[in-house]
Amino acid sequence: MASTSGSCLCGTVKFQLTGDPQSCFVCHCTSCQKITGSAFSANCWYKQDQLDLIQGEESIKSHGDSETASGHTLTRSFCSTCGSNLFLRHSLMDASGMISVTSGTIDNRDNLSPSVEFFCRNKRGWLSPGGISGTEQKEAQ
Repeated sequence: MASTSGSCLCGTVKFQLTGDPQSCFVCHCTSCQKITGSAFSANCWYKQDQLDLIQGEESIKSHGDSETASGHTLTRSFCSTCGSNLFLRHSLMDASGMISVTSGTIDNRDNLSPSVEFFCRNKRGWLSPGGISGTEQKEAQ
């Protein structure tokens, strides 16, 4: 993937991603379940310089620095107009200059397959115990 665009649901926030993600993952932690209102979140790690905000930067709000069960901090960013969950910063990845982009906001996402599932100990019972095909299963992070 050379370049792709993305946006929030209402189109207020638009961004461009250059190059392939470093990795894609699914997370079953309680924080991800609550922020998505679903059973898990699906995200892709990009280097910060691969992300270019095209419009709507003033509409991006953050729910900042919540501590996870593992003791790390998360900062989640969302569109203040429609509420779409957009980006995630994780203290574990700060040093490497990475940002997580929610995969549902990426326009060309057909080839974005997760390689790992985190916090499988929190996975909902109705999901396949074997996980998503081809993913490594981790009980925590």
